[in-house]
Amino acid sequence: SSVTAIEPSPLFQEILGDDAEIAAAVAAGVLRIKGGIALSMPYVATSSVDVIFAMNVVYFLTPLAEYLEEMLRVLKPGGLVIFGYKAGVVNGNKNHFVNTDTAQIVGAMTAAGFAGARQEADRLEDAGSNSYTPNTAPRALRAY
Repeated sequence: SSVTAIEPSPLFQEILGDDAEIAAAVAAGVLRIKGGIALSMPYVATSSVDVIFAMNVVYFLTPLAEYLEEMLRVLKPGGLVIFGYKAGVVNGNKNHFVNTDTAQIVGAMTAAGFAGARQEADRLEDAGSNSYTPNTAPRALRAY
């Protein structure tokens, strides 16, 4: 198996390239790091991807429907998309954070043709005691 990471930021690409473990994975052919955006992924064959995991990115995908269309193209039947994000982050500048309503994101996924799109419950984080407290943790929108 292999992983293709898409990182549009040249700075973050450089940081990734400086990491010895990541560099070893790239050299072994297990990891590919691509620049650009995921709106068009001609280097990814249709129906060839098992899982798309996008952490802290869904709020920037515009137009969302076109990104979802490309994700649907590359996913294998039964593939999975997970958008993870911190709920508190989206309260920032609405000029940058364009997709902030979870219900609308789920609706867009359903409209694009994803079956089973839904919001997962917030994850809980160990607070260092015997109790768990909600963290403004990544939430997953899954589509099967």
